[in-house]
Amino acid sequence: MMKSHEKKPMSPLAKFTLSAISVLSFLGAVIVRFLQLYKFTDSVSGCIRAGHESSIFLLYAFILVFIFCVAFLSARCAVFSPFFVSGGKWLPAMSFLAGAAMFYDFVRQCLQCYSYYNSEYFEYIYLFFIAFNALFALLSAFYFFTMGTAFNTPNYNFSLLGYLHTTPFLWAFSRTLFCLSFIVNPLYAQEDILSFLLIAVLVLFFIFYMLLIENRVKPAVVAAFGFIYACLAAILSLPRLVLYFSDVELYSTYYSAVTYFIMGAFVFVFSLKTMPVGGRPGKSIGSIRR
Repeated sequence: MMKSHEKKPMSPLAKFTLSAISVLSFLGAVIVRFLQLYKFTDSVSGCIRAGHESSIFLLYAFILVFIFCVAFLSARCAVFSPFFVSGGKWLPAMSFLAGAAMFYDFVRQCLQCYSYYNSEYFEYIYLFFIAFNALFALLSAFYFFTMGTAFNTPNYNFSLLGYLHTTPFLWAFSRTLFCLSFIVNPLYAQEDILSFLLIAVLVLFFIFYMLLIENRVKPAVVAAFGFIYACLAAILSLPRLVLYFSDVELYSTYYSAVTYFIMGAFVFVFSLKTMPVGGRPGKSIGSIRR
């Protein structure tokens, strides 16, 4: 059963200060990334133009401050597993939305397979990566639709889903393999580097997510990686979505900003559920039976 983890209480002032710093650093990172994409990025190569290196270091500085703050907050605040406390309405809703985003990614990957197969640069290894990722996107869509129903069901035993819990991890892991097939500039290819960091964090999140289902990891660890992924997803996707609907010419990417953003929203809501208001878990909704 769950099970809060006793920690030395954090003072309200310290909690407010760290929360405020994390929010400000997140907003700062989004603004810097927006300016990078709008003014400093070459629309053909996707790289930051020479002379704007300061924006790269500033973006990473904001991200590092955010990571430090959320890691400290997650380690010191009372946390509970969302698999054992009431998910309310937001978590089921975001699960269904994540399922829709994954299905959209499946369709997008299928279209990419067809387009790449008919291109002059066709190679079987890349086609395999795309098809492999599309398969797990479809399975993940089914998984998140199922989880949306499960979070709405009292006393649901999440271990009944068995290996289906691995599908989001396999989707993220297969996307990581695809990212590793690229050769990019480690400084100026900001978009590619951020997308790789984002998907690497998501892989770690889903590893701990699966362990949390069996109560084998502290919820604080899941919360920390969840908030970090949600932050990176918004930094990478939100400026691109805003500029896309503003008819600004952008560098074409292999990933879907919509899928990354919605997955970030799901992970954020899931992580937020580990920190109930007042530090008390909600009504128990499940238990793990072995």
